[in-house]
Amino acid sequence: MAMSVRRYVAVRTVGNPEQILNKIKNAILRLELANTIPVIKIEKNASREFYVFLAVDGYNSDVLPEMTNRVFSIAGIKGEKLWPLSIK
Repeated sequence: MAMSVRRYVAVRTVGNPEQILNKIKNAILRLELANTIPVIKIEKNASREFYVFLAVDGYNSDVLPEMTNRVFSIAGIKGEKLWPLSIK
């Protein structure tokens, strides 16, 4: 059985980490992407400005999947996206 590819996209954002996390979760649920974007990570020791990481399963391309842009847009998060990242 082939292993699924998991890559991460990161974006730097400003705000309350808990509120940002909730906005992203709601956007993922609204777009029905929970199986494709199964993990959200926030930079350790996040304060007002921090990185948010979304795990994206099944995309082996070096081109950022459009669905991640939609998630960030619905959540009101702007900024340069860093893709692809590998996080352990």
